[in-house]
Formats: sequence, C-alpha cells, structure tokens
Amino acid sequence: MVKKIGFSILILAILFISILSLVVMYKDNPYALEIHPGDITDLPIDLSDIWVVGKESIVQERKLEARIAPAGEDALSVITINARPKNLAILCKPWDVVAEGTVVARTANKSYKASTDSRLIRIEQDSDITKMVFLDYAKLYATIRIPVDLLKMNLYEETFLLQVSDSTFEARIQYLDYIAEENMVQAVLKYSDPDKELYPGMQVQATLITEKRENVIAVPLRYVEKMPNGLYRVHVVQNEVAIERFIEIGLKGEYFVEVVKGLDVGDKLISPALERSLAYDDEERLYDRGQ
Repeated sequence: MVKKIGFSILILAILFISILSLVVMYKDNPYALEIHPGDITDLPIDLSDIWVVGKESIVQERKLEARIAPAGEDALSVITINARPKNLAILCKPWDVVAEGTVVARTANKSYKASTDSRLIRIEQDSDITKMVFLDYAKLYATIRIPVDLLKMNLYEETFLLQVSDSTFEARIQYLDYIAEENMVQAVLKYSDPDKELYPGMQVQATLITEKRENVIAVPLRYVEKMPNGLYRVHVVQNEVAIERFIEIGLKGEYFVEVVKGLDVGDKLISPALERSLAYDDEERLYDRGQ
C-alpha cells in the first residue's frame, strides 16, 4: 500500500515539473504563439514574420515567349565595294555599331555610308572586291504566340515588355494574325533597342500587363491559403493568438493578391507552410505564364 502511494506521488511530481517547465518555456519565448483549434500551423511561430495589411497596387501579367527574327541572310545588309584592298580605307571594324549615314569605307573617288543603324558583322575581301556585311537592325522584329483569350483586349494599344537578363525593351504589335492554331495566334512585335543588344534567333520573355488596380487591400501570396473546398483563408494575429479567417480574393498578381472581403488595413497575418500558400500554387502559376 505504501509503495503504491509513493509511486502515485512520484508520478504526480513528474507531471507537475513537466507542466511547470512548459509554462516557463513559453513564458520566456517571445515567438511562441497559441493556435486555436482548427488552425494547422505548427508551433512555435516566429512572430517576426508578420505581414501588416495595407493598400497596394496589383498588376496581373501574362508571361509569354518571343523570338527575335528574321534569322540568316534576311537580317543582313551588304555593301559591295569594287576596289583593291590597298586602295580602300575601312573606317570601322567588325562588331562596331554604326549609325545610319555614317561613312564606313572610302576610296579615292567615293565614300560608302551605312544605310541604317547596323552592326558590322564581317569583312570579306578578294583581289578586287570587298564586301562589308552588316546586321541591319531595321529588319529585326520579334515573333510571339498569344493565347486567344487575350484577344478580348485591344492588343494594338498594349505595350509588351521584352526581357533578356537585366535588359528590358518596350514593344508594340505591328501585325496580328487572327487565325488561331492550338488556341494561339501569331503576332509580330516592333521593339525599341537603342543599344543594339538583341540578335536574330534570341529567345526573350515577353510580359503583357492584362489588368491593374491601384490602392486596394492586398497581401503577399504566401500569406493566403487555398482550401480544398475552393475557399481562401488567412491567419490573423489577435492578442498573440492566430485566428483562422476566410477571405474573398480579387485580382491576383505575381506576388500579391487583392482581398475584397475579410481583411482591414492594419490586420496582422502570419503565413502558413509555404507549400500550402498561393505562392506555390502550380496550376495558377502555369496559367499566369500563359502555358
């Protein structure tokens, strides 16, 4: 009997010490956050990762692929000079960019000028003839395939942004073929390339802004979770407690989503596990890229 009483006292003591340790641990940990039943975020939560809801500009974009054309000889222009090399002065060297009207070669009787803005690609010489071969930038354009659902926009009025590495080029539609194949139409873009960075055959990313809203309540995609039933929810921090709240979303951009109902300016949010957030919604991201 005495052994049983002693054993019970020992168990109670262990439980008391365990509970006391947990209380001390959470009291001393400023990042510990109580989670209401139904919230599936794991403890502890880092309270330094809090988003304060404000108003933002939301831009919805479509990412498309474009190609610089034409390729081959169609992109070149040639100046042919009937003169022996010793009687000819070439005033630029391969890979030089020359402006329209620039004198590129001279003989005793004649000067030769570039007809358009161009880049000298190569020089071909034999005993009596010299050919100066230029990449003619006036002949270059971009080709692009556009999903048919974008034809509801007046695409001739829109600006496309072509991007290669850190460089961006503005482009407008010059020609649009309204005959669709595989729900895509072909278009030709004329772009501005003052520094002559683009070349025939290059693949470039084309971005088209399809919709924009200013000064709306918005939060980063990673703070919003799409539920299996199609609803969207966030976790709002109130008095160091995370409360589940369902919201109604509007325009979805690349990084932010508009919240049309359920949040106010100043609300504080914590993010769910990243793999459950809209930032990792593969289906939506594929749609946004126009694939």
